[in-house]
Amino acid sequence: MAGFTQMSKFKFLGLDILGATLWASALTYVGFLFSAELTDVAVRFARLGVLATIIVIGLFTTFIGYKLVQRQLFLRSLRMRMLKPEEVNQKLEAGDSIYIIDLRHHMDFDALPYTLPSAVRVPMEKIGEHHQLIPRDRDIILYCS
Repeated sequence: MAGFTQMSKFKFLGLDILGATLWASALTYVGFLFSAELTDVAVRFARLGVLATIIVIGLFTTFIGYKLVQRQLFLRSLRMRMLKPEEVNQKLEAGDSIYIIDLRHHMDFDALPYTLPSAVRVPMEKIGEHHQLIPRDRDIILYCS
């Protein structure tokens, strides 16, 4: 985003250093506040020994598995709805009855102010105001970046 918005290097570095400092300070402060509790948890895990390791690895493995399943379900839902640019072009050339909505943010549009033929430009934040104009009797293609 910094390059896209043409932010200067010095402003970016200053804000990056500020953000990193705030993040490290917040984590250090939380560690300081809960140091006694964290020490207590560490001692209890040390007493459990191998069982603690198995519990931590099991929880971590379960979490990663859950995230992988979520990701696969999300990607499957996208594949059902996603068209390649060539497919959209074929539909346009064939004269298919499609309605194209260009949902790009104004910054994206300003960077590349070109739209697909017959596309209607509606920024995503304004789609609620436009929903009544969207035809219900033909395919709708949403274009965003």
